Amino acid sequence: MENPGKPIIEVKDVWKTFLSGGTAFSALRGINLNVCTGELMAIMGASGSGKSTFMNMLGCLDRPTKGKYLFNGVDTTEKNNTELALIRRDNFGFVFQSYNLLPRTTSYENVELPLLYYGFKYGRAQRREMVMAALKQVGLEDKVYNKTNELSGGQQQRVAIARAIINNPKIIFADEPTGNLDTRTSFDIMAIVQGLNEKGTTVVIVTHEPDIADFTKRKVIFKDGQIISDEVNQQPKNAAQERQKLPELKEPEPAK
Repeated sequence: MENPGKPIIEVKDVWKTFLSGGTAFSALRGINLNVCTGELMAIMGASGSGKSTFMNMLGCLDRPTKGKYLFNGVDTTEKNNTELALIRRDNFGFVFQSYNLLPRTTSYENVELPLLYYGFKYGRAQRREMVMAALKQVGLEDKVYNKTNELSGGQQQRVAIARAIINNPKIIFADEPTGNLDTRTSFDIMAIVQGLNEKGTTVVIVTHEPDIADFTKRKVIFKDGQIISDEVNQQPKNAAQERQKLPELKEPEPAK
């Protein structure tokens, strides 16, 4: 298949094997895959297909048992844990199905957190400017000081996206980002993701929802630890437009 830009991810004959009770089980079996700069890609498959294991490896949260994983031409399999942590900090943004926000803290504090890992690189005023810009980008400038328990599921996921983009990552990894959301909110989240991709951010999404994958430019399907399909989506749907087509939900009549 033709790719839109230079490979930012190169996976070469990657295997991931786990030992359980003395028995070896391979969750990934000889995966070969390139992801190019500017792609918006969906990784799909049933539970146990290997898609989440593969996402963890791409995010340098796990290592392959065998094979090579190159990020921006750098072989990550030769890096130690500290070096992998720096790769994650400087290049990746993560969005999770369960949001993974800090409890009893504000939107501002959650989004600011990745900047604190840089030590004294960013002063307080610069951090505030960056946090406010990220929250505005996801439409939450009016929820800056709301605590996580005061936000809806969709708003919490927006905070998670703002946190993911705060360091201007080269790539965003989103693991089932709409899995806990209703259809309308899911489409709103995907509209934000498409907007980020249009500005040049590479995005890889794990999803089991075909309608969510329809918003991406490429669909890669896993089964039994192998890629069984890798296709370009020639006509990705526009999430904002699809959101407008949804019928309005009627609220129940108040009890008399």
